[in-house]
Amino acid sequence: MLAIPTWTGIICLDFLVLCTIPMFKSSKHIWRWWLMTWSVSSTMAYSCFLENECFFGALIGFKGDLKFQAHAIATMTRSYANLGTVSQLRMCSLCRAGGPDVHMEDVKLEPDWQRPMFFDRPWQPDHVPLFAHIPFDSEIPEYLYKLDYFHSFKVGIGRDIVGSTIMWSKCFDLENDTTSIDDRLARAHAQFKLWALTEHYSPALRSFAKRFMNAPTSADSAWSNSKGSDTIILLKWLHFLLAMVLNFRPKMCNHMWSTYNWCVMLSTMHFTCVIWSIRTTCAYLDLVSKDCIYTSWWWLGYKAIAAHCLQQRVPGYRMKPKHHGLAHVALELRQMLKTNTPKVLNIRLWACEMNEDHIGHVARLSRKLTTRTLGQRLAQRYLLKSKALFRRHLEKKTN
Repeated sequence: MLAIPTWTGIICLDFLVLCTIPMFKSSKHIWRWWLMTWSVSSTMAYSCFLENECFFGALIGFKGDLKFQAHAIATMTRSYANLGTVSQLRMCSLCRAGGPDVHMEDVKLEPDWQRPMFFDRPWQPDHVPLFAHIPFDSEIPEYLYKLDYFHSFKVGIGRDIVGSTIMWSKCFDLENDTTSIDDRLARAHAQFKLWALTEHYSPALRSFAKRFMNAPTSADSAWSNSKGSDTIILLKWLHFLLAMVLNFRPKMCNHMWSTYNWCVMLSTMHFTCVIWSIRTTCAYLDLVSKDCIYTSWWWLGYKAIAAHCLQQRVPGYRMKPKHHGLAHVALELRQMLKTNTPKVLNIRLWACEMNEDHIGHVARLSRKLTTRTLGQRLAQRYLLKSKALFRRHLEKKTN
């Protein structure tokens, strides 16, 4: 898929499908076979001319969720799947975090896992990934595989924040209310439904239940099984709700509200900026003088809440590998802000939600076609739809 940096709000105008690969359970290795037959390096050797300007292709990163990168693309021996229940194993493909000498929970501005970054490769010498043959940085080839903000936050840590708060927070309990989990979830959903109707949101979820929170027993750490867009809506709702009870609840509510505040601001700021964000107009650069950004602030708040839950023996706010992945994102942003560059690369570039949304639109088109002429008819309908949306966008822009 080719991304066109316009971000008009119309998915067919922002992304262009280059090719599709049918995947079946019986053809697990078709992806690796396709990479071997597609000569990307030779393609980048060619150039194209546009208005007397010569352009070359370059590979700057490969985005995807952790599971897809660790198993399908690069057979990594050091990834999130290496977490041990008995011994401490290294779990980061960029550094040695997770081992007995380097803790993955370190969230300082200058963490200890920053020193051993790119020390060795996260794969065996005889199992080099296929993308390693494409021209990139030969010193740090693992840096090609970017950390996805969408899977790390919206369907990652954001779910933990929402699920643990709704399950174990007493903000939904009044004086004469029962403390039953089922009753608390029912009251919480009633409040959320009323707030979403008032704010003109249309979430996909229909109810709160133990199954939705992935907490069938009281010993499980809850996390909401929500979509990425619903996770942001739930965070905005909790941010609004806790703002009303700060004066009547314990001090920990202040930490929770601050964490939700940073999460909402981080998501809003990155999704209102373009790919190259001008540092003077980006609101999240206001704290650069303190050598800190919003990504680090909510990290510290989450860790404080997790420590409080551990002290109170409440199974919530678990520390997971995706927290460490977002700490790498914060470190990368902080390093860019230390330079004199006039623009900063937005982390939204490596998010996958728009790609998955676009693939969903294309997949829905394919379900209406016969399998005998699927490729040709799908390409025709896709191009016709893109042309119609582009014409409509130009008419709206001129008017």
